[in-house]
Amino acid sequence: MFDFSYANILHSNLINFVIMIVIIALILRKINVKDNIDNQHKKIKDSINKSQEEVKSALKNYENAKEKLDNVHIETEKIVENAKNVLENLEQKHKNELEDIKAYFEKNLTKEIEREKQNTLNDITLSVAKASAALSYDNIKQTLEQNPNLHQKYIDECINSIDGLTL
Repeated sequence: MFDFSYANILHSNLINFVIMIVIIALILRKINVKDNIDNQHKKIKDSINKSQEEVKSALKNYENAKEKLDNVHIETEKIVENAKNVLENLEQKHKNELEDIKAYFEKNLTKEIEREKQNTLNDITLSVAKASAALSYDNIKQTLEQNPNLHQKYIDECINSIDGLTL
């Protein structure tokens, strides 16, 4: 079967094969394959554990987001209700302000009407007084023209009243 003779071993590649196995063994020992495999195994295991933790964290975040999403309609209703309340308050405030402005203008308008009424009354009174004075003048003039003795009588009375005055 196998011939282990010296000549046969030299002519075969057995020596080369043994040398190659020794070199590979030295290289493997130098590289420390077992530790590298263990390290890689540990890294992969850590990576898997980290991935599992990230999955748990992501699921937790998903649940929180889902709860927030479920509560969004409640929060939206609150915001809408608050907006309605603010709008009603603003509307009431502006109505009150408009009522105050209306009352202010009505008061001023009433005062202005009263002032114009008084001015008109004063103008009418002045016009009536002027007309009355003119009519009285015409009436006195006509009376004096009809009765010239009265004219002399009034002149004498004026002179007498001036004589009674002392300076």
